[in-house]
Amino acid sequence: MIIGFVYLFLTHIRLLITSADVLHSWAVPSLGIKLDAVPGRLTQCHLFCKQIGIYVGQCSEICGVGHAFMPINVQMVDSKSFFKFISLVTPIHEERASFNLFI
Repeated sequence: MIIGFVYLFLTHIRLLITSADVLHSWAVPSLGIKLDAVPGRLTQCHLFCKQIGIYVGQCSEICGVGHAFMPINVQMVDSKSFFKFISLVTPIHEERASFNLFI
């Protein structure tokens, strides 16, 4: 499973990270980020990226079967691409909202 995020570059981003099951260590070395995701707690980080691109990382903790090399994909895009992405995923989340209380 690839965990992917799309963010608007040249924007201040606040990341709130937690875990539902075990400890994870969310790491994207090219962005200078390594945060621990702890069940029941929020870890906070601020991010400001000046370049468009795709940044890859992984869960760097041995936190269970299949988790040690869980890939993470962070994509920084310009405003045109970002709003196009938002328009594509919004109907998917609206459809899920009718079935789930939390998305």
